[in-house]
Amino acid sequence: GVPLLREDELTGILILVDTQNDSRFSHKDIIWATTFGVQVAIALQNAKLFEELHKLNATLDHRVAERTQALNDESDRVKILLRITSELSASLDEDLVLKKALDLVNGVVHAMEGVILLIHQESGEFIFRAAIGSDLHIPPRGIPSGMMRHEGLAGWMIEKRSAVIVHDSLQDSRWLERESSHKHRSVLGVPLISNDEAIGVLMMFHGETNAFTRVQLDLVEAAAFQVAHAINNASLYNVIFEQAEQLGSMLRTEIIQKANLEAILESIADGVIVADSQNEVDIANLPACNILDIPREQLLGKSINELLGLYGQFGESWIHTINDWADNADRIEQWTYLADQLVIEDKFISVHLSPVLSDNRFYGTVSIFRDITRDVEVDKLKSEFVSTVSHELRTPMTSIKGYADLMLMGAAGSMSDPQSQYLQVIKNNADRLHMLVNDLLDISRIETGKTGLDLRPLDIPQIVGQVVNGHLNGRIQHESRTLQVKIEMAPSLPLVNADHARITQVLTNLLDNALNYTPDDGQITVKAEATHNYVHISVQDSGIGIAKENLDKIFDRFYRAEDSNVQRIPGTGLGLAIVRSLIEMHGGRLRVESELGKGSIFTFNLPVVIEDSDPT
Repeated sequence: GVPLLREDELTGILILVDTQNDSRFSHKDIIWATTFGVQVAIALQNAKLFEELHKLNATLDHRVAERTQALNDESDRVKILLRITSELSASLDEDLVLKKALDLVNGVVHAMEGVILLIHQESGEFIFRAAIGSDLHIPPRGIPSGMMRHEGLAGWMIEKRSAVIVHDSLQDSRWLERESSHKHRSVLGVPLISNDEAIGVLMMFHGETNAFTRVQLDLVEAAAFQVAHAINNASLYNVIFEQAEQLGSMLRTEIIQKANLEAILESIADGVIVADSQNEVDIANLPACNILDIPREQLLGKSINELLGLYGQFGESWIHTINDWADNADRIEQWTYLADQLVIEDKFISVHLSPVLSDNRFYGTVSIFRDITRDVEVDKLKSEFVSTVSHELRTPMTSIKGYADLMLMGAAGSMSDPQSQYLQVIKNNADRLHMLVNDLLDISRIETGKTGLDLRPLDIPQIVGQVVNGHLNGRIQHESRTLQVKIEMAPSLPLVNADHARITQVLTNLLDNALNYTPDDGQITVKAEATHNYVHISVQDSGIGIAKENLDKIFDRFYRAEDSNVQRIPGTGLGLAIVRSLIEMHGGRLRVESELGKGSIFTFNLPVVIEDSDPT
């Protein structure tokens, strides 16, 4: 026997046996057997290596085949995802994208049916937005599913933000059996997540159990990202499209409104000039050009400051007021405006200027010009007639009143009671006619411009005190009335630029009205306060009040309400018309607030004295 050695490694033993000859093997046989054993050992080793190499080659071939298959599968997966991405990005119609997404995904999983459910942002309900393989008809905006975002398998996917395969729906507690889903046994579902927000789910159904694989789930899960991205893009497109439609509609509406506005501006008889917040003229209609006798191209773009002459004697103060409006828009009172009258050659023009405000912001001014030449001429004729008649009436009225007084005093001898009574009636009506004549002369002088103003710095608390103490309280004592009179003056009131005599006349008239129409045990209050450029004076009473329908009429000449409480008080109906005219001559406004049976508040404002300026 000899060992089988290869590189000192024993691989076996070679045994030679001769059963008939005891001395059969010699030393030479041993050498030969040893040499042969080495060759056998080498051959055995080679055979073993060949077998191992064969196995290794087989394993390598198997691994290469597996890797090749994996690469082919990955290539198919990438191609499918690429196809899904490219086809979904080809359209921005959300409904078309959703339907296309289901078709593409089903090309991979070969399901019987499939749906896409999106979550309604307000209600949280799942909405059917697309479906394949069923008779379900889905309109463009979808139909409600009746299932909320926390319910069923779809709700589980939204909550866990995880894809799922259900091999047998009958064995899964998350599955909600519905009338339309009783034949669904296998379910493959993935959540649709866009911008880290779960917006819905994609679900595929099959009628057999174990119909879907993990590979299919991975592929659908990867595709779901592209589907969600496409849905988001389509939704953004819809939002942008809707906003563009709204903007387009708003623009069309604005163009139509602008055209209508321009047509209206051009068709009205009044001239209109609109200036922007920088006081530059933006709009000037044709009547404005004709009234002012200025071509439109010369008006457009011109600064209001360059048109000071158009605003008459108040031009400088108006520009100051406009600048104040621009700087203090949040403090501008409602219905604020400036009004004046100017003469251009032989034409009389009424000017009315108001600020354009919105949300406490100043956007410019609107100036209205009206040719009132005809009205002025008619009023002039009427005023001259009234003035002439009034002067003609004053002389006989003075004589009648004087002789009646003399006779009542006994200058013509004693008279019987009936005679005295008749003379008293004559005297009372003569006094009434005398008051009417004086009021007619006053309003005639105001309307014809014969009434001037001696504008000086005045202290309102001082004038109020003089009128209340010297006139109102005197009337109350003389007529034995029981009324409470209060004066409420804000501290440190600025001086106003006004005519002392005319403001005294205004206060006297308003306080006389308050006394006339306030019953005994009532109250009359005079208040004054300042708001930036004006001092506001109000006369408040607790009298009979004014009906709402009469508030706009009481400033008309000769108007007196058809009320027994009003008619029993002697009057001409001219007092408030005179008061309003005098206030407007000062650049102020007269307003009234009243409720029948609860008293009235008459408020007027006067401009404060501007330092370093000429009060006249």
